[in-house]
Amino acid sequence: MKVDSPKLTTTLIYIINNKLKTNHPPFQYDPHGDDLTAIGIQRQRDYGMPGYNEFRKYAGLKPVKSFEELSDVIGPENIHLLKLGYKHVDDIDLFVGGYLENPLHDSLFGPTFTYVIADQFYRWKFGDRFWFSVLGKPWSFTEGNNNYVVIYYNADLGM
Repeated sequence: MKVDSPKLTTTLIYIINNKLKTNHPPFQYDPHGDDLTAIGIQRQRDYGMPGYNEFRKYAGLKPVKSFEELSDVIGPENIHLLKLGYKHVDDIDLFVGGYLENPLHDSLFGPTFTYVIADQFYRWKFGDRFWFSVLGKPWSFTEGNNNYVVIYYNADLGM
């Protein structure tokens, strides 16, 4: 499935900024301006998270020294926009760089976000001592419990 990155980015930002907002907390609509994408970028900066180039290293990609070196994962029109918004590639926010990457084959995300999401799921599963597949501990599910979990997840609950 080939997805056009600018279209995907526009669609994701539309969903984040318009579809998640309702008149119910925590996504209440603010008529004076409430941009969840901007909040995500600001949150990254507030918490001192590394930028996009640093996360490229974590994802096994080569860190880049110039905007042109991003051409293997980001289209030329988006590289041009990055040049307008950032002085140096080390300044690119993870949220921005990750959304501008061309998606991997049959995916919605490029290599950096794919790595971040996979790493997060790995940590949730193997960092949670109460995960249902952890066996042999006093708090572990029994084989009967695990069978129930499998049946429950495979059942058609009409939802």
